[in-house]
Amino acid sequence: MNNTKFIKLVEKTYSDLNPEEIKLHIEINTNISRFDNWTNQVNDIKPIKNSIVLSSGCGTAGDLFYFLKKKAKKVYGIETSQDLAKLAKTRLSIFNSKKYQIDTYNGNKLPYQDNKFDIDPSPLN
Repeated sequence: MNNTKFIKLVEKTYSDLNPEEIKLHIEINTNISRFDNWTNQVNDIKPIKNSIVLSSGCGTAGDLFYFLKKKAKKVYGIETSQDLAKLAKTRLSIFNSKKYQIDTYNGNKLPYQDNKFDIDPSPLN
């Protein structure tokens, strides 16, 4: 998905906001390059390649995008917001659908079994 399509999706998702708030969401959601250095730091601690990664509170999956670029085996994102989860799925749609899973939940208990993930950098955010 190119940036133009993603920007249009952000605009549609947040159409109830004023133009300045929409502009802020577009800026935040398209500037995912900030995750490149961060995922490099994670990789120094635990190799990303062939790992299964969880991002709790994944937002629009900017971090997961970079984990996939760095050859993670599979990435999982979990989010309480349906809108953000939709944007995350859209962002990751350029990758093979078997390489990612985005879920929503009520924010109380993660719906995954213990020890499912090789990397859970969420506390580092």
